[in-house]
Amino acid sequence: MHSNKNDKRYFLYVFLLSHVLTIKFLFPQEITVGAFYYPWWRPNFFIHTVAKPALWTYWEKERIIDFRRSPVEIEKLILIFHKYNTSIPQVAKVHIEQAKKGGIDLFALEWTGPYPTTVPGATFTEFDIEKGFLPALEEFPSFKFCIFYDQTIRMFWKHWLQENEACNFDNPKVRETFINDILYIARKYFSHPNYFKINEKPVLWLYLTRLYRGDYKGALEEIKNKLNGNIYFIADELFSTIEIDEEKIKIFNAVGCYGTGMDGLSYKDGANSKEVIDIALPFYEKWRNIIEKSKNAEGEQIKFIYPIEPQFDDDHLLGRPFYGEFYCDSPEDFEYVCRKIKSIIPLTGGIVFVTSFNEWYETTAVEECYTPSMQFRYNWGDKFLLILKKVFKEE
Repeated sequence: MHSNKNDKRYFLYVFLLSHVLTIKFLFPQEITVGAFYYPWWRPNFFIHTVAKPALWTYWEKERIIDFRRSPVEIEKLILIFHKYNTSIPQVAKVHIEQAKKGGIDLFALEWTGPYPTTVPGATFTEFDIEKGFLPALEEFPSFKFCIFYDQTIRMFWKHWLQENEACNFDNPKVRETFINDILYIARKYFSHPNYFKINEKPVLWLYLTRLYRGDYKGALEEIKNKLNGNIYFIADELFSTIEIDEEKIKIFNAVGCYGTGMDGLSYKDGANSKEVIDIALPFYEKWRNIIEKSKNAEGEQIKFIYPIEPQFDDDHLLGRPFYGEFYCDSPEDFEYVCRKIKSIIPLTGGIVFVTSFNEWYETTAVEECYTPSMQFRYNWGDKFLLILKKVFKEE
């Protein structure tokens, strides 16, 4: 009798497993992978503020010699690649090639204002998008992009407003600039054949929406009306010390966070990335459950965007707090992080966003990095990219 029960359990297990495998075969899990991309690097700006010898090794030696061209051509290429300059198509092309190698489907390009500009000191993201990224993109018809609207930098350079005031929509300057900027972005980029869309709507990431106050709903509604609803807002809204405002999120189409969304005091300084994801995962599941049971003002289900950040270190930046750093000390650490995220993505799929492709200031990049004399956290080669592809695209 006991044996008969075991047999039944065994056959039930085999039956269920076979059905799960059949479903996965017939309906493979589709996961879109995006990454935040920073089109504002210049040679002097880069080497003096970030000083990453890893990139010089990669751009000078690994990439240039592989071209197998004449000494004259190589000398010309060194003049280009020795300078980490995102306004040059050749540099953007290599970035897209690396992204595809890592199974990344799209970049969210940081945008800090139109170009040309009369604002002194402004970072020229649009110049780099126009001169570097978009010309390079012509060779990659399947690779997508969207705009990541950095409101804090925009309002700082435009109106000299600090972070909190930059998100105060009761300030007429903030409201007017915000509305005009989004309509400008829509005119300039939404019709591009490579522009990323969800539900046939062009996607726009909004940075630090969790700081929004004042009549932000009125501003967003005005934009939607002027664009006949043809825009898909993703909000950077989630943070571990802030409860989700279930009414506020209804103004957006999807909700996520830049980085891990974890307060830097929620784990020990210098923690391993595995420790951080173990702390973060219950938050992600809770946030997803709240968000995806909600519908926005248009009656559409709101999406949760799954975040991934390999590591974080901004101690070298003046004015930043000396806590909150965490690192991957081996390829297995990053694979652990990716698998934890994938474990909570339903079989129907989802969207994952990586912070970041090339934000070297904060040591969050997954761009290839070679510094043989240093430990893995500063010498990961192409392993971050290969792990992303393996976990989210190949398995």
